[in-house]
Amino acid sequence: MKIKFLGGAEQIKLFGEYFKVNAKIESLTNFSAHGDSQQLIRWLNESALKRPRVFVTHGEQHAAEEFCNKLTKTFHWRVEVPKDGAEYDL
Repeated sequence: MKIKFLGGAEQIKLFGEYFKVNAKIESLTNFSAHGDSQQLIRWLNESALKRPRVFVTHGEQHAAEEFCNKLTKTFHWRVEVPKDGAEYDL
């Protein structure tokens, strides 16, 4: 699935149903999955993102929620930790 997204797929098939991909997909190759929160905040601060909607999907629930709160306080963006089974319109 990752290759399809990064290759610019216009649609994907999930559970036998096709969905249009209406998102800009980027891969962050310079960070380990265990980059510290200050490095990530510094990178986000230097990015050109303007009021994005951010989902924190990595780490233990408590740590993800703390990072979510830190991002919200720092940038005033819409940031959340998705709940299992939650659906979002993007």
